[in-house]
Amino acid sequence: MKLFNQHSLQLLLGFGCPLAAAFFLPNSPMNAEVCSGSVTSSCYITPTKYVIKVYEMGLCTADPLSGTYIDAADNVVTDSSIDESSCTPTLTSKS
Repeated sequence: MKLFNQHSLQLLLGFGCPLAAAFFLPNSPMNAEVCSGSVTSSCYITPTKYVIKVYEMGLCTADPLSGTYIDAADNVVTDSSIDESSCTPTLTSKS
């Protein structure tokens, strides 16, 4: 009887190679290149980590950004004001 048949060998290579690479490759952070801000630039790198700090979050009964809209040329137009009168904070943090 063979020690490894074709199916066993496929499983071993399929799981063994990525597992071995995870142990032997350096675990250093990767920084993305600075993009020009243009959608047509070649900045199509998928990040592996996304970190944000939330200082306040809440629920609103009306749109707090009602002064924001997209014009005919697909540009975002805003008056940069947030109307929090219809909102109730559910999370507040200073740190």
